[in-house]
Amino acid sequence: MSSRRDFLRQARAGAMAASVPGLVSALHATDALAAPGPEFKALVCIFLFGGSDSHNMVIPADAAGHASYAGIRQALAIPRGDLLPMTPASAADDLYGFHPQMSGMHSLFEAGKLSVVANVGTITRPTTKAEYLAGSAVLPPRLFSHNTQRDYIQSLGPLDAGRSGWAGRASRFLPPSALPSLLPANLSFAGYNLLQADGADSSFAMGLSGPAVINGALDVERAAALDDISAPGDHLFQQAFADVRQRSLSLGNLIRAELEQLGPTQTTFSSTRFSQSMRAVSQMIAVSDRLNMARQIFFVSAPGWDTHSRQNEVFPGLVSSLSNGIAEFQAEMQLQGLEDQVLSFTLSDFGRTLTSNGDGSDHGWGSHQFVVGGGIAGGQIVGSMPDLSLDGPDDIGRGRMLPAQGMEQYGAAVSSWLGLQDADLDLVFPNLANFGQRTLDLF
Repeated sequence: MSSRRDFLRQARAGAMAASVPGLVSALHATDALAAPGPEFKALVCIFLFGGSDSHNMVIPADAAGHASYAGIRQALAIPRGDLLPMTPASAADDLYGFHPQMSGMHSLFEAGKLSVVANVGTITRPTTKAEYLAGSAVLPPRLFSHNTQRDYIQSLGPLDAGRSGWAGRASRFLPPSALPSLLPANLSFAGYNLLQADGADSSFAMGLSGPAVINGALDVERAAALDDISAPGDHLFQQAFADVRQRSLSLGNLIRAELEQLGPTQTTFSSTRFSQSMRAVSQMIAVSDRLNMARQIFFVSAPGWDTHSRQNEVFPGLVSSLSNGIAEFQAEMQLQGLEDQVLSFTLSDFGRTLTSNGDGSDHGWGSHQFVVGGGIAGGQIVGSMPDLSLDGPDDIGRGRMLPAQGMEQYGAAVSSWLGLQDADLDLVFPNLANFGQRTLDLF
């Protein structure tokens, strides 16, 4: 009788395509043969598309600091009396508060389960304002450009040297599983993204209800036509397309078979698309052991943060949706007994200007990000908050904050938590060697 390891290796090679229900039954019937693998861990990247205005997420709460902030932000300023105050780590720390619509994230911060990563951004090495103004700084490509900065943050490598992202590269160095994983380590609920890219088999994208399924006669006819078009053939590209399509169908069938056995989540998630994305992640985590997933990296999106105009109208809904979705997800992880084994972190194109354009804010540079769960040393601001004064030591113009911490340090910190060794980090983050402090003090 073959071992479960041999059986799963055969399944990974394609046997699961023939009879997914039979495969799943066999997997569960042979669970007793499974050798214990490494402790399960998962990263959840929450990408705030558009460039989030973190100046209105974490706000000076002392009288003098808030007065300076309000004088610069003008109509965008959040009133001091509306802030949700953050308990400082020590009496010497400055006072800050969360936006009033961020009660869920505020509660997590106060409970020591969330930290603020201060003034982090795309710098290839520690950079001074004098270097930037003199034109001598080594900068990432096309600062303040949505597309380029979004790609650069997700790649953290040369954009003309192949389409790979740092999460995709990190998946090469994950601790080995006791049994072969049935899925790629990288799963996306927001379609293709550069962060998880690293070759044809590096990631798998799915919808919020699971992989798409063919329903209805017309769809069946279309599927039959696609089968004809994508049948294996002698041409290299034709064969490659057929292989990828068959792999996608097989993985989709396997995932659906597992998700159909799940009941509803123990936590009630809000109806927003972001909360439903986090619900979908929680369901995949719930079946991770049945799919032999010892390590996973998820990607979800929270769009709408390009607030050039109507910021006061749209921003409360954006931060409310973000805060609620993160809090709901963390509650579900606690109920699953995994709150210390799942680490969620935010990314965004860039920060925004401290100054107002009259109806919103414009493209900036450094911004604050958030890290939740994973057994972090929470309830703290990691790094130094910027000096919020126009033309001050951190302002390179129009209230664009020069990042004090690099995205490489941020990515290296969460990748180390996932299990990458220090030597592997330099292969994932080519510019990491430029930073004296290689990772941020999150844990």
